[in-house]
Amino acid sequence: MTTGAPKSELPVPDRIDHYRILEVLGRGTCGTVYRAYDEKREKAVALKLSSREPGAERENLDVTGGTEPNPARKPAHYRAFLTEAAAASHLSHPGIVALYDVGSTETHNYLVMELVEGVTLKTHGKGQPLLPPRRVLEIMVRCCETLDYLHSQGFIHRDVKPSNIMLDEQGDAKLLDFGIALDRKESAVVGRKASLGTPNYMSPEQIRGEALAPTTDFYSLATVMYEMLTGQRLYAAKKVRELFAQVLRDSPPYLREVAPHLPESLAKLLQRALEKRPERRFQTGADMASALRAVIEELVHGGRRQLSDMQRLLRRHSVFGTFSEFDLAELLRGSKPVKFSRGEALVSQGSHDRVLYVIADGLAQIERDDCAVAVLGQGDSVGEHGFVSELPSPESTIALTEVFAYRLRADFFYTAPPSVQVGLYRAFANRLSDRLCRRDMFEPDISV
Repeated sequence: MTTGAPKSELPVPDRIDHYRILEVLGRGTCGTVYRAYDEKREKAVALKLSSREPGAERENLDVTGGTEPNPARKPAHYRAFLTEAAAASHLSHPGIVALYDVGSTETHNYLVMELVEGVTLKTHGKGQPLLPPRRVLEIMVRCCETLDYLHSQGFIHRDVKPSNIMLDEQGDAKLLDFGIALDRKESAVVGRKASLGTPNYMSPEQIRGEALAPTTDFYSLATVMYEMLTGQRLYAAKKVRELFAQVLRDSPPYLREVAPHLPESLAKLLQRALEKRPERRFQTGADMASALRAVIEELVHGGRRQLSDMQRLLRRHSVFGTFSEFDLAELLRGSKPVKFSRGEALVSQGSHDRVLYVIADGLAQIERDDCAVAVLGQGDSVGEHGFVSELPSPESTIALTEVFAYRLRADFFYTAPPSVQVGLYRAFANRLSDRLCRRDMFEPDISV
């Protein structure tokens, strides 16, 4: 029995090696992606298949350097397969789908990857229900961080678009499909075909076949952001030639003319990211992510407390006093601002949420069995117990006033620099010890 496949592709067997093929998930640059079951690892995986040339001998694939004396002579889909395998084998980042295995049969080449359950941003793009602006910007921040890592490892993606950004079940964004990724050592080569990429999301220099830098990916990401915020493509044309002419010639539409409810700061950010000249754009993902976070803060609480203000505040606080400036910046970089209304629970007793909040503004009260234990304010942390132990929270923390806080991502602790991890553990120990010492003598004397 075989799974369904287009007439132009070879029939796909029920299994390849120890992978049992189950169903089609989608199609990428270098083949079709299937849900499969790995009988050795006993887990579901994503398996991308690419057909081999008729009559070709089975080869031992070496994705670290390649065994092909002249890969340019191979079909485009096979070159894309080698490119994606070579790129993915060098990458390990929470924002990139992990590669498990590479292999070939007499009829197919295959990649075995982490199976990410979720949807791509295509489900929130043109003509689709839009995500809240703040959520869009949070996703863009994650993409900036992932692209920064990709560029640091020597690659340019070249095909950043909604269908290549996956949101997993936790809402985290992952970058997909490295079939036309470019080694930065080769990025200075000019005269490349403009067809390498997806027309609606290509940068001007990509269209012209000029030398490429990481800024080409940031331009493409900005076109995705525009679409996610407005539900429209950046440029509209019936023919690719007309579209390319618009990208090269016309200024991009100003965001507030299409979405006047969005802040001016976001419109200016997008304008910079979509500059025709690469040197005028954001040069690194860190720069673009920092600008996006400032807009997020403005959306959440009108910019009442900026990141630089929070660093100074935490520096004065006893819990974070031992952190270096770098550690404080990293701590805030791995977080996102959130708002709680008066009476709302930041953490509930008995919950298993692995979250940590640092209060920026407002007051919150710790309660155990409906009894007040302590009052927290600016610079205090909330949720250490569950964040460290994964056990049910022994107490609740309730907002006494409107509270603005920074929430650390669930995966931040494991990807943070070692100095930040050690500093957090030290801060947790000091904070919990202090609360235990004060618990018996505490009597709240405030009225809000």
